[in-house]
Amino acid sequence: YSGYQTDHDINNPLAVTQENRNSLSIANTNREQPQETGSLILTKKVVNADGTAATDDRTFTFAVTLTKKDGSALSGVSLYGDVVFSDGKAVLSVANGKSVTMSGIPAGYQYSVEENEAAGYTGTIDHSRGNITGNGTVTVLCTNTRQKQQDPVSLTLAKKVIGHYQTLPQFTFDVMLSGLDANTTYQMSDGTSFQ
Repeated sequence: YSGYQTDHDINNPLAVTQENRNSLSIANTNREQPQETGSLILTKKVVNADGTAATDDRTFTFAVTLTKKDGSALSGVSLYGDVVFSDGKAVLSVANGKSVTMSGIPAGYQYSVEENEAAGYTGTIDHSRGNITGNGTVTVLCTNTRQKQQDPVSLTLAKKVIGHYQTLPQFTFDVMLSGLDANTTYQMSDGTSFQ
């Protein structure tokens, strides 16, 4: 049987003879062979826009999926290291400079790692998909680069009236701005805001 080892030596068969046919007994013991396993390490690194190491202590969220050798889904609950997988899926939170190790994963299993989008960061994942090897370790490095913050710019609009008026008329201006972030709220000095 696959996955088992027998105590009987198939290269040394026993012969049934006239003399032993009523007294011959054979005991065959099958022992389950230990399954080879490997480990998956997820490491988080955050850098500034200029490539220098960032000191962010925020955590980032990842989805890790395991499937069988043939790509079919897993079912039930499994514990690999300290990480609980349900039907082959786990959600992890990993902080900058930290790692999570998932050990004891059966060799041949396939894995995939995806990171939830984090506002203000651009993420890349090295080795986001692959296979677990027996007695091997796969390290998945997830790097987030902080997006460069734009320096604030002010626009001042002043109106100068020349001449003498009993009452100053109201003046209206249309200002067109381009290149602004549609998801950012901009403040006016009078307390109003616009997007």
